[in-house]
This record gives sequence, structure tokens and C-alpha cells, in this order.
Amino acid sequence: MSKSLKKVASYNDFKKNDFNISNHENFSVRLIHHPASKIYLDSENIIIKEYIFKPSYIANLFIENGKINSFFVVDGQVSINGVNLSKGDFFTVKKTRNIKIETINDTKLFEISSPINPSYRTYFG
Repeated sequence: MSKSLKKVASYNDFKKNDFNISNHENFSVRLIHHPASKIYLDSENIIIKEYIFKPSYIANLFIENGKINSFFVVDGQVSINGVNLSKGDFFTVKKTRNIKIETINDTKLFEISSPINPSYRTYFG
């Protein structure tokens, strides 16, 4: 934190098509940030994805050990363990290996995966 607060801010403009997308039968995944991406982050081991799911689809998402995954429902509705979430809702997942997401309609999810215990000090610890 002490290093990044002293750095001069930078701005880079990226277009949606600058990022790799994997298309599957009932969903697509846009990989926004990963270790070899165009975006540089001071934070270590951050993965950022955007999912677009078709309606009435059940997705099983893998959660890497030692990570916390934060999700934001950009558009649509999903059900996770019987809890309905819709546009604007936010949830986190940790200490589990996968989650089952059931889509209710066309849904866009944004995900940030980060270490539970990073090697650097954060605002919360």
C-alpha cells in the first residue's frame, strides 16, 4: 500500500474487444485481467472476468484454493443456494471449491478473484 499510494496515477483506455473471450454453448467468459494481460496491476494474483449466461442455465464455477471471489450482478437474475440475486447485487465466495449458479434470465456477472491473504498490507489488515 505504501508503494502504490506514492505512485503517479496512470490511465489506459481499453476497448471491450481488447480482451480474450471464450464462447461456449450457454455462456461466454471475457478474461479482463490475468497474469499475462495488457492491464498492469500492482496487486498480485488478481483475476478479473465477465460472464454472460443464457437463461435457465446452471453454471458450476471453480473457486481457487486460498482465494476470495467477489461477484457483481451487472444485469439479470441468478439463484445461488436458493438465494435470488438480481442486477446491482454483490456477493463474495471463499473457503469453498466451487459454486453452482442458476440463471433465471440473460445474466451478466463480473468477478474479481484475489488472494485471501496477500503478501502485502491492505486497508483491512
